[in-house]
Amino acid sequence: MKKIATLVILLCLGCFGAYAQDLQHLVLTDANNGDTIDGPGSGMRLYDDGGPTGNYTHGYDRIYYLRSTCDTTDTATTFLTIYLMSYDIGPYDTLYFYDGPSITSPLIMKVNNSTFIASPTLYIGSTNTSRIITLRFRASVLHADDTLPHSGFMLGVDCAKPCENVVGIIDTMYERIDKYGNVLAQSYFKPVPTAFDSIFEQIWVPDSTGTGGEFVDDHDHLIRVDTIGWSDGALLCMGQGIRFHGYGIYSHQYGYYEPHDSTTYFMWSSGAGDTAAGIYLDSVDFHTYNRVGCFDVILQLTDVNGCPSRNYMTVQVRVAQNPIKTIFDLATICNNDSLQVNVGYEGENGTLTLKKIKFAKVVSKVNNDKFISFLHDVFPDTTSDDALFDTAMDRFQAAGLPVRLLNEPMRWSEDFGWLLKQTPGVFFGIAICVIAAFPM
Repeated sequence: MKKIATLVILLCLGCFGAYAQDLQHLVLTDANNGDTIDGPGSGMRLYDDGGPTGNYTHGYDRIYYLRSTCDTTDTATTFLTIYLMSYDIGPYDTLYFYDGPSITSPLIMKVNNSTFIASPTLYIGSTNTSRIITLRFRASVLHADDTLPHSGFMLGVDCAKPCENVVGIIDTMYERIDKYGNVLAQSYFKPVPTAFDSIFEQIWVPDSTGTGGEFVDDHDHLIRVDTIGWSDGALLCMGQGIRFHGYGIYSHQYGYYEPHDSTTYFMWSSGAGDTAAGIYLDSVDFHTYNRVGCFDVILQLTDVNGCPSRNYMTVQVRVAQNPIKTIFDLATICNNDSLQVNVGYEGENGTLTLKKIKFAKVVSKVNNDKFISFLHDVFPDTTSDDALFDTAMDRFQAAGLPVRLLNEPMRWSEDFGWLLKQTPGVFFGIAICVIAAFPM
């Protein structure tokens, strides 16, 4: 893994000519253990004792001191920066970074294959007057649970502008609005989970026997805030608009500046072609949802120091076919008939065919103060069993009884129709002098 990563980096840096040639490569071994290393110069790569292509050895605890040669004037904008370019460190071995001249200085980060690293970049602290970051690599003896070789680490060292962690959040509350910006309704993404999840560095806590233990959250070192995707998005009808609200969550780890919403640049995208951007634009109206579909609303932030948000926050807007708005010339209809109606909002027209009508009661408001109620009963078809119908006809003919088949069922067949849904039967009526039977 380290070999491949190194090859890619050297090929890319070769595009920049002299810079790649001036890049300093240093392998950290027992020979330079305890040394103070001035850097980064014109760029530096640091490796474990396995070098760019080998695996590190075991059974040592080595410390190195990296002293900044970055601009230290009052107008300095770049500071000592370390990039964790690649690593493969066993779970019982650890690479530590301390913000100061000793291992008692504040811990910035620690790394192995069992720790979660959200940001691969770390900076020297603004209050670190020593201008030194201490590196410690503790490689234990081979453990019975981890006998595989590991390729170690490759670090990039440079002078760079420090960035705090920036996370954009779209609020769970939103408003449906009309074309004038008036609020039609307020709603929430459902279900509503916690808006974010804090991710901390992990520290190893040994158990009482000293032979085991577990990794736990180090609440003094917040390294990331993860947003959680919603299981449901914002629901609209065609022609409706929506108002979103957003905000940022910021780390305050390095102390070079104080990020805040009031100085952050908000960039919104509707997913339907519209965008909006500005300083402290913590709410935005979109009126572009005039077709059925799903649209991903995106919020990205850039803080006052030009550092972008590390997450990609999206919420999906789902635009559905409009409900019925107006029905003209309502015809007499029966069960299973189709009814075509006009639908639409704000000039968007369409058609909708109702295959089934199962409402029992409709209340309509007329002239704002009168109500008209009507009942539309649903009754089942009355369909006689074919075999029983043939049997009944044979019996009627054998008895010499005249029979007339009806083209439509009698309305009073409804109750018997429900019965025929449960058991086979045949429906017939007795007239004064005629017996009527029909299969329907």
